[in-house]
Amino acid sequence: RSVGKYKEALALAVAAFAALDTPPASDMDGRLGAHLALAGAWNANGYTAKALDVAEAGLALAKANRMEHSVTALALAHERVLALQQAGQRRQAEDGLQGLIAGLDASDPDFTDWQPRLVGELGMSLQNRGLEANAEPLLRRAVALAGSLYKDSDPATYAAHLNNLAINLWRQRKLADAAATISTALALQRASLGDAHPDTAQALMTQGAILMQMGEAEQAAKALGEVVTIRSRILPPTHPDIANALANLGAALIVLGRNGEARVALERAAKIAAGLPKLGDVKMQIAQMMLVLEEKSSTPERWLGAARRVVALQLAGEAVNASTRTLVNDGRRRTVFEELVQAAWAAAR
Repeated sequence: RSVGKYKEALALAVAAFAALDTPPASDMDGRLGAHLALAGAWNANGYTAKALDVAEAGLALAKANRMEHSVTALALAHERVLALQQAGQRRQAEDGLQGLIAGLDASDPDFTDWQPRLVGELGMSLQNRGLEANAEPLLRRAVALAGSLYKDSDPATYAAHLNNLAINLWRQRKLADAAATISTALALQRASLGDAHPDTAQALMTQGAILMQMGEAEQAAKALGEVVTIRSRILPPTHPDIANALANLGAALIVLGRNGEARVALERAAKIAAGLPKLGDVKMQIAQMMLVLEEKSSTPERWLGAARRVVALQLAGEAVNASTRTLVNDGRRRTVFEELVQAAWAAAR
């Protein structure tokens, strides 16, 4: 599961569950572990309803055997929270996280690693609901906890918390603080993971966004160009993260007046995005940037036609964003306007 082989992980988890959860099995640790593995595998494959069922069954089993305060029970409760998040039930997920944080025994070394993780996840959940100001103290607390635990022993994990805080500060337009925070995170990622690592690329992506908002388009383009290079080296050529990086790079290049380079980046991004079923936001961004280029180089009639297509794409993308926040079908996120997005995208191209 940790390397993205979710289907294989699910097959193994199902087999383990069948072997270990057959009464009258006496290995309670094994039975709870099987519940945890299966709940996690269902979550990873997008089957949130099944993940919820297995996690709740495991928690009931733990309580019946007076093991509700074990690390495995905590991990099961966390899988339940993840399933709620994937199902769009963010308020219930946040309540679950708050309960886990309140019940955590900070003095027990078995639970120490969970503190920054749970606090950070609660902060990110609030941020994803647009409550950046409420999320900031939680993300700062997560950074402080992670710093005390990982600053020397696991700087990459500490840097990941810094990256989350930097995004929060950027979204609140606290740009100087955001820039300083992401610079620290990026230096730690480079030193601990190297330049060609997904987490390094993510920190560079955040830095590029912050620099763009600060009006530092030249430096932003440099950072985003490095993101494209890293992701192109380590990801499949049609990966959505490459399209996202190219779209952001194209925007920076347009600001710099390097329209030819911007067109190359955006056309490559468009080719990737066109073959992917989702990416509504990225497709909108690509279309908008291409519209800017058309405005600079085309006749008024051609520009107006492109403008109408981009408006259609924006509306379709907004519909998708709304639907993915609220609709679930058999544990999988459902985008009821996906066909509309595809039709608009085809027209925009």
